[in-house]
Amino acid sequence: MMRRDYLLQMIQEFAQALARISSLKKGQRWNEAGEALDAEFQRLVGAGPQAVARFSDMELLARLVEGESTQVVRDKTLILATLLTEAGDVAVAQDRMEESRECYLKALHLLLDILARGEVSEYPEFVPKVEMLKEALKEAPLPAGTHARLMQHYERAGEFARAEDALFALLEAEPDCLLPTPVDAPGRHAERRKPSPH
Repeated sequence: MMRRDYLLQMIQEFAQALARISSLKKGQRWNEAGEALDAEFQRLVGAGPQAVARFSDMELLARLVEGESTQVVRDKTLILATLLTEAGDVAVAQDRMEESRECYLKALHLLLDILARGEVSEYPEFVPKVEMLKEALKEAPLPAGTHARLMQHYERAGEFARAEDALFALLEAEPDCLLPTPVDAPGRHAERRKPSPH
């Protein structure tokens, strides 16, 4: 019960902070929104958005896991993905496009990794959606590793047309990649092929 109360309090406090940040964004008070975001990042992982976007997955996990249960780490990861998305929005508004892309991409990876572990059946309303983050990243090609994560996500969700699109994008990004043996889905044969040698 105490752990559940702690989780609810953590989510409620973050939702309140997010409401303040959203209000600052609507008022185009970008510097203040950035400062509020930085405070939330520091409280959650002890580093600002630019540093977090550049941390490796292991570095981030180490900061999130310390002294916490699996469920708390999951919820903290969802909060972090949301903060990175908000930071990306603020960076776009301030014409810091490279920083915005780093934030959006890290947010997408965190969200896909949580989904890959099957740990989330319901999200808090504030959590960004995969398609929203993909849209924010559409101006430049995604890394091969991102396409691979997306392909696996769509396969698990039964969205085989999107999985196939992600596969072809992966092959385009990294033509020599080795692909796992396909798993047939009911009613559809997911045809995958290794590119022909040049």
